[in-house]
Amino acid sequence: MRFIALSLLLVSFASAARIADVTVPSNQRTNVVTGLGLVYGLKGTGDGGDFQPAIRMVASALQKFDNPVSVVDLKAVKNVALVSLTATIPATGGREGDPIDVYVTSLGAAGSLKGGRLFVTPMRGPIPGSGIFALSEGALLLEDPSTPTVAVVKGGCVMESDLRSNY
Repeated sequence: MRFIALSLLLVSFASAARIADVTVPSNQRTNVVTGLGLVYGLKGTGDGGDFQPAIRMVASALQKFDNPVSVVDLKAVKNVALVSLTATIPATGGREGDPIDVYVTSLGAAGSLKGGRLFVTPMRGPIPGSGIFALSEGALLLEDPSTPTVAVVKGGCVMESDLRSNY
């Protein structure tokens, strides 16, 4: 009889679940930071001079470095692409200096992002107006060669300020 009671007691302890294993604390979830950037160094597979959003962004970037050019001057540019960026901050939060993978997707007419490099791009927080939480940059890696307009920069999004989960 003692053996049966002891066996039942051990079985109940072995199958017990911790509260943390079956629940998620309030407000603990992943967050996404996003950006709009430029990939450069493409071998003629970029958006091209006809895709004005990319060309305007190149002209704006050059002006910030005291090199004013007109959009007309950039008509032949085919080595840049306008891209969207997303990085997922883990549910445990992100701390200043943490590197996170950033996913890059072409928004324009680029045929391929292969061989490109992401220009330094600010990453905005998950709530409109919440500010810049990270900067992204680095060499692109195609995860699937059959989809050359989607890439990743491993550890390319570096947190500039803390983005913590409230738990």
